[in-house]
Amino acid sequence: MFRRLVALIAVVLLVPLTASAAVPPDRVLSWIDSPGPDNVLPLGSPVLLAGTARHSVWSGAPEQPITAVDLSFDGGQTWVGAVVGKRYSATTWSLIHTFTSPGPVTVLSRASTATEVQAAPLEQAHYWVGSGPLPALPCTECSLRLPTRADVSYVDIDPDPRPVELGVRFEVDRAGHIQSIWGGNNYSEGEGTRTARLWNTDGELLGEAPEGSPRTSEFVFDPPVAVEPGKTYVASYVVPWGHYPVVEGYFTASVVQSPFIINENAGVYRYTDEGSEGVPTQTYRGSSYSVVPVFTS
Repeated sequence: MFRRLVALIAVVLLVPLTASAAVPPDRVLSWIDSPGPDNVLPLGSPVLLAGTARHSVWSGAPEQPITAVDLSFDGGQTWVGAVVGKRYSATTWSLIHTFTSPGPVTVLSRASTATEVQAAPLEQAHYWVGSGPLPALPCTECSLRLPTRADVSYVDIDPDPRPVELGVRFEVDRAGHIQSIWGGNNYSEGEGTRTARLWNTDGELLGEAPEGSPRTSEFVFDPPVAVEPGKTYVASYVVPWGHYPVVEGYFTASVVQSPFIINENAGVYRYTDEGSEGVPTQTYRGSSYSVVPVFTS
């Protein structure tokens, strides 16, 4: 027993201390957040690609800012520069690209700092252009995730005080239900009650949901409203006191986040003090109003 103990201690002492204290190398990293993986993208019309990047530091050296993000659509033979920006503390990037050939496609992303270029293996995302199998959903309750664009300005509270109904036009790639709608609630001082609605583009009101409380941003349909592919819907909510969030120039390309497909100029509105009624149809400079439908199978 004593000899075994001595042998064990000897083996432990021979193991270098650095083996258990090894740290990953510093790396430049990038991620493709949108479109979602294996999504089916439109052929011949612009698509928004967006993601994030960072300089991952483990050595204790200072983190370097990301200076460029490039995408490749041909296996790394050629690269196209994306727009790089900051949203809160994250480095974001975005690029609008038109896919002109049908079938499967792989997109690579590569970030850089002033002194370092992202090394292999590079981030890659696989898609189908024109047509393809539907991807499996990563969620049971799927919210429309609008990726951050690096080339537009985000306004959390617009100074416009007029009562308005804000919406987003969307399609779905499979049958299911819209369970609820999320609406921006950065400003909640005023008289009146916010109400969410789901419409088809013929102007038929499919569902209506009152706010749960003045401080919530979710409007729940009871029961959920059935939706199907091949049709366009409008998710909207009424803000009686205005002062809504807005991002001008956001919907200048399609946003594909299965099960949702959002086409150009998808942000719509209707001023309720003009006496008009029905589905919002007006657009303004491709604006987004942060209206988020929630899909369930």
